[in-house]
Amino acid sequence: GSSLAASATRTTASPAARGLRRALVAVQFAVAIPLLVAAGLLGRSLHHIEAQGPGFDTERVVSMTVALPPAGFPDPPDIRGFWSELLPRLEALPGVAAAGIADARPPMRYGGGNNFVLEGQPTGAGAPQAQSPWITASPGFLEVLDVGVLEGRTFAPTADTMRHAVVDEAWADRYVADGSPVGLRFRSGGCTIDGCPWVEIVGVVESVKTTGFDHPDMGVIYYDFLRDSYARMHLHLRTTRDPMAVVPAVRELVRERDPAIPVDDVRTAAQLTDELVVGRRTTGALLGLLALLALALSAVGIYGAMATLVRQRMRETGIRIALGAAPGRALGEVVSDGLKVAAAGTALGIVGAVLLTRTLGGLLYEVTPLDPLVFGAVGAVTLLVAGVATAIPGRRAAATDPAATLRED
Repeated sequence: GSSLAASATRTTASPAARGLRRALVAVQFAVAIPLLVAAGLLGRSLHHIEAQGPGFDTERVVSMTVALPPAGFPDPPDIRGFWSELLPRLEALPGVAAAGIADARPPMRYGGGNNFVLEGQPTGAGAPQAQSPWITASPGFLEVLDVGVLEGRTFAPTADTMRHAVVDEAWADRYVADGSPVGLRFRSGGCTIDGCPWVEIVGVVESVKTTGFDHPDMGVIYYDFLRDSYARMHLHLRTTRDPMAVVPAVRELVRERDPAIPVDDVRTAAQLTDELVVGRRTTGALLGLLALLALALSAVGIYGAMATLVRQRMRETGIRIALGAAPGRALGEVVSDGLKVAAAGTALGIVGAVLLTRTLGGLLYEVTPLDPLVFGAVGAVTLLVAGVATAIPGRRAAATDPAATLRED
């Protein structure tokens, strides 16, 4: 009896050493949790971004920047004349389905915008005026993007006394709650004096991304290039074959007109789309890799701690089984012990994750920093990994041979 009692209480490590080992394992889990949560939030954001897309078919669309030198094109009529002559020739090239120009380059973020006042909806005293991006474009630009006309029409020759504009669906939803925006008029940029020209909305088109992928659509106003002519524009082409294959012929046409005109920054719409998400993909992948590595180290740590515990308690476990205790009870005790350590680390890690995710706000899209799905999934996966890692040494404890244990003693 005294021999059994001595065997049952014999240990190979002090309680302080075991406590320190468990604390270190808990810290490993606490480090892994914020990384897993951050990776999950960025992953969900990327999924939302890629699911929404740029709003137009990027296949076989190419764009480039054309800046007309002031020496050769000093005035707006010179600029308009250049494009009025060139665009039909570009559309006649083999492999070109449509050609247009704009000072925007979807889906890249457009920096130009202005405030406006809708007729019959004056802005209250001290209140900010409504504001949205204003894109200058030729009718061919909307054809290149293949956006549908939902109401009214796009640009057409109009009298100089009236300016016309086209808005997109997001603008209509945002600023015209009831009815159609077609026929409404607005004044631009705080210009509210009598005699200031009104701009009439003549059509509504489908929305495309002009605010990048990580900002909500603000609604867009399209102006006819013939009304606002800029020297630096983006030329857009939709082709019937590889879009890059038509670029040499485009350069040649421009060179024929004036060898001093640069044609720069040639990229397909698919390349532009990838550029907007490549940073997110890389960041998410690296963070995910670090998170999985941290979780793996946590699993190894808790496995090692529980395996050591099982070895230290081998005699005690064998004696208890010899005295009639069920082997499954030994397994349950080891798993329970390990899950307590993992749960403590997980709780600490979730607190750390809550603090960390506050810094991710600018990187998240249509996902809240405290997204319950991500936090719940991370907590569940962590405890599942901990359960598996502790079950392996736990089964070894349950399989202890009492006779062999007593013989060793």
